[in-house]
Amino acid sequence: MGTDAPIAAVELSDVRFGWRGASSPLLAISSIHIERGEKVFLAGPSGSGKSTLLGLMSGVLLPQAGSVRVLGHAWESMSASQRDRYRADHLGVIFQMFNLVPYLSVLENVLLPLKFSKLRLGRLARPEREARELLERLGIGAEMLGRPAGELSVGEQQRTAAVRALLGQPEVVIADEPTSALDADNRDAFLELLLAEVGRSGAALVFVSHDRSLASRFDRVVQLADLRAEAQ
Repeated sequence: MGTDAPIAAVELSDVRFGWRGASSPLLAISSIHIERGEKVFLAGPSGSGKSTLLGLMSGVLLPQAGSVRVLGHAWESMSASQRDRYRADHLGVIFQMFNLVPYLSVLENVLLPLKFSKLRLGRLARPEREARELLERLGIGAEMLGRPAGELSVGEQQRTAAVRALLGQPEVVIADEPTSALDADNRDAFLELLLAEVGRSGAALVFVSHDRSLASRFDRVVQLADLRAEAQ
């Protein structure tokens, strides 16, 4: 008799991905296994495919071969609408370009994902209050909540996008260079909040950054070059 193994937060198996017209795949990875609650720092130079890998993990991109599974469900087995619903329910994604809606206010942007996920909304007793508290902890006070996102500085947009990703306790948080536009004080406050929130909810965290000084705060450092080497 066997026992059921715990379902990983994120698991890639024999994944290949390349852009149309490329002579060889941009990514060729034999396996990645990220446990629930694990905090992983993903390192690699610019142009190495880190953002593409996060796109595959979040279901924004689909592998041309192999499988990408999140919480036991394979992205490639879902329709586009199913992927959108699953992502809204289970993932918090901090995109490199933030993806805020410029004409919506800070608070409206942060609360927007809850309109698409009853699951995440149901985890919050007071959604607006909790959104305000998270924003306040990152230095975005009440006087800024009504401002359109398009009027924010790059650093303010980055912090707003982070709170939007964390609200509602998603089981997997994916962060693409989330501290790149922040000064040292705001970077440290951001990272403290991010690690505290994923720790509180038990979420897995996949964090990409060029700032290797942050790596020691994570459970594990994964070098993209090592993943590529394993696939050769």
